[in-house]
Amino acid sequence: MKQKIRIGGKTGECHVLGHGVSVPRTGVPRKAMSGDEYHACDVATHTRLEKSWDSFGTLHGHITKPKPPTDAMILGNAIHCALLEPDEYGRRYVVGPQFNLRKSTDRDARDEFAAGCAKAGTIALNPKQRDAVAGAVDSAMKIELIRKVVEQDGHVEQSRFWIDSETELLCAARLDKYLQNGLAADIKTSDDPVKFMRTFTDLAYHRQLAHYGVGLKESADFEIAAWVALVIGNKWPHECFVQAIHPATIARGELEMVYLRRKYRAACDAREADPETWWFAQREQSLNLPGWYLSRPVETQGYADVEVDDDASADDASADDEG
Repeated sequence: MKQKIRIGGKTGECHVLGHGVSVPRTGVPRKAMSGDEYHACDVATHTRLEKSWDSFGTLHGHITKPKPPTDAMILGNAIHCALLEPDEYGRRYVVGPQFNLRKSTDRDARDEFAAGCAKAGTIALNPKQRDAVAGAVDSAMKIELIRKVVEQDGHVEQSRFWIDSETELLCAARLDKYLQNGLAADIKTSDDPVKFMRTFTDLAYHRQLAHYGVGLKESADFEIAAWVALVIGNKWPHECFVQAIHPATIARGELEMVYLRRKYRAACDAREADPETWWFAQREQSLNLPGWYLSRPVETQGYADVEVDDDASADDASADDEG
């Protein structure tokens, strides 16, 4: 008998993309799943949880009208694939001509080529992107630790599903690669690897890695012993770094993910209660000046420069009394 769980605010049988795969409380569907199939699932992925951080409206926009991938995202995904799944890279990506987008004929040809690739289930790259992928992979494989992680047997791009015990959300994660010795690697491409630490913080990668770790523990009873970020430059000279993620960073991410799961649960409940306008559920909020503004003395805000005519004020007061 299939397990009854709550998915996206609705109670029903747990099916992943109609595969008929029932996800137990701890486990993972046995059927292989592509990245596109994974991202099409109506489940609590890290991306969806992050969208709920801002507002229900942001989450609703992401679900109903997801933004197409940017050129940087396409390049990053291609580098991921070429490094971790080189055989799949040749099947998934097709290199087209270098179009001159200043010409309308080339723009039309570019759109036609991209449409043909989409119909065939492939992704279009231009020659510059192809060369960037080759350069990034070549540089990465010169770093001994990156080369060892890539060449060792491990679990690559596995989709994991589990049910959060507190919120009853069906959660999902897709890890880049983890090894049986407990080492997990997450590949991050950047146009400026030297400033990656700032990017790591701005994009909340600590929450992403924490989400992945919880997913692996809940779905496979596998504990990640150490996280490393393989930072690969997507532009010449394709600098590469290996950065070990401090356990305290992951611990902070786990705490913040508890809050995000609760907020996403609230979004699911709002969608179930009011499918038409559930993303307006946070519209009744209080508004106050920020603390940094309220902490400033009044005289520093320019009011001390305003001169008050005491005699005029007294005359006005007398006039009011007479009236």
